[in-house]
Amino acid sequence: MAQADTASFFQRYLPKRIRAVFVFTILYIVAFSIGFYIGGDYEFVIYTVMMLAATVLIPIIIRDLEIPVSLLWMLSFAGVLHMLGGGVHVDGQRLYSYIIYPFYMSPTDPGLQIFRFDQFVHLFGYAVIALCIHYVLRRYNPNADPVFIALLTIFATMGIGSLNEIVEFLATLSLPSTGVGDYSNTLLDLISNTLGAIIAVAGFETVFRLKK
Repeated sequence: MAQADTASFFQRYLPKRIRAVFVFTILYIVAFSIGFYIGGDYEFVIYTVMMLAATVLIPIIIRDLEIPVSLLWMLSFAGVLHMLGGGVHVDGQRLYSYIIYPFYMSPTDPGLQIFRFDQFVHLFGYAVIALCIHYVLRRYNPNADPVFIALLTIFATMGIGSLNEIVEFLATLSLPSTGVGDYSNTLLDLISNTLGAIIAVAGFETVFRLKK
């Protein structure tokens, strides 16, 4: 009876189609958590705990939504980029600070540098989150105003991004030192989140209309 209940639980909350991405995500989160703890990067230990909790909750939240597995893999990959940004060092600094291309470099504000790896991760990660949200809203509200759905997706994604920044702020209060960055860095993160959401929604709607 217990085995049957367990099998039913996994089939309900962890169907076969998402088990591979779930296991992969759990494994890399645990691996990075150990590395961050050994290296004394307690800020990222907090992040990994949050990611672990989110990874456990997501299958429960989306169990009836039928989000494409490809989007879940993209979401997991965004998490890998986040972990690499905090765990890999280039030229003595975290990968997050690596300048991919110097579009703008403030001579006085070290937090106002564009385009860093940090901003790319936010752009990509929140584009994927926006795709997941927009897919669900579009699928289950096919007759809704597309402009309203697009705005709702963007605002929801911005809200999730704001929650992440709040967590980072709380980390600065509880830890003696972090790599969170200054006010400019926070705003650039939020802008990157928003741009990622806008690009994702625009791309989704373009493909949707072309197929239609």
